[in-house]
Amino acid sequence: MSELGVACVPGSSFFSEASLGAGIVRFAFCKRLETLEAAGERLAGLASW
Repeated sequence: MSELGVACVPGSSFFSEASLGAGIVRFAFCKRLETLEAAGERLAGLASW
């Protein structure tokens, strides 16, 4: 994901039993709308991978 410029944290980091969060990722949402829109555009690019 570093090529997209969007970061996520594995869901397993938020559970005492890591396997409970194995299929989950967490994104931090910035407060500026422009930043959120830019992240959305970058993530949309995943469809072309």
